[in-house]
Amino acid sequence: MKTRALWVLESASVAVALAWLMLWAVGAVRPAQASHPDLLSAACTAGPHFGDITTDQTWCLSDSPHVLTDTVTVAAGAVLTIEAGAEVQIADYEAINILGRLEALGTDVSPIIFTAAVQ
Repeated sequence: MKTRALWVLESASVAVALAWLMLWAVGAVRPAQASHPDLLSAACTAGPHFGDITTDQTWCLSDSPHVLTDTVTVAAGAVLTIEAGAEVQIADYEAINILGRLEALGTDVSPIIFTAAVQ
């Protein structure tokens, strides 16, 4: 079954989507199932999210929406895994900076949605 991520682009999430596409092109973003199948069963980290991520985190569907109240930076060596079906809401003027790795794989049935946070 072919899978793909569906990106819903709204004002605050355009930069995140473009950054993700650039990271995908250079190979920095990989689906969680391909490289770290054990991360899919990792403990969930509920929001709100802000600051530096220095150890591996998983943002689970069950904790959606994941609200970013400030810029989040995934440090070098850390992995941020976002489960299929999760929703990430980003406040105005905030972003996700990836210095480590982002592993996110939506499906036709459960896309990962990036959207502006409800103010």
